[in-house]
Amino acid sequence: ALATPPLAVLVQRNVNKLTLDNFEPIARTLVELVENLTTPDALRDYAWRVFDKAVTEPKFAFMYAQLCALLCARAPDFVR
Repeated sequence: ALATPPLAVLVQRNVNKLTLDNFEPIARTLVELVENLTTPDALRDYAWRVFDKAVTEPKFAFMYAQLCALLCARAPDFVR
């Protein structure tokens, strides 16, 4: 059986696929991934990957802002 790719690879792969045409299914996948984060470092890496992609595509800033709103609502809270 093939091993599941590391979370960072899955996040990057899905962020790279994100377009206006496929926003709903890809955003749903990204929400599922963020819900399964287990450490603050994993959340930081996840956020950085989304941010990095967003700043390289300013034309789609509204789409990434919408994605971030979805992710913020579902991301784990690691504050003590």
